[in-house]
Amino acid sequence: MTWHKGPLAGGIAALILVAMIGIPFTRLFAERPQRFGWQMYTVAHEAPKAWAIAPGGKLVPLDMVERFAILRGDLPDADAVALAMCAFTDAPDVLVELRPDVSGGARCP
Repeated sequence: MTWHKGPLAGGIAALILVAMIGIPFTRLFAERPQRFGWQMYTVAHEAPKAWAIAPGGKLVPLDMVERFAILRGDLPDADAVALAMCAFTDAPDVLVELRPDVSGGARCP
């Protein structure tokens, strides 16, 4: 019995190609990216924001773009980022907003 690979191999290759393009395409219309999801890093967050809190209570913006090469909005610990920002200011306190739902602060040493 002779088995011809041509049509069968072509059909399998076509199915694989359709799956490689079709499955990711359908996922584009699924729920938005989330932590540990299929599209975990595909969403662009706003850059994190930071403020030094002056002794009188005035908020002084700190430019995080100038101080960090990579700004990741998906960091979980805003307090640790705020403590790291203390190195760039003489203010007694720093406030950081990584995302609208994740913010924190630190008293500078």
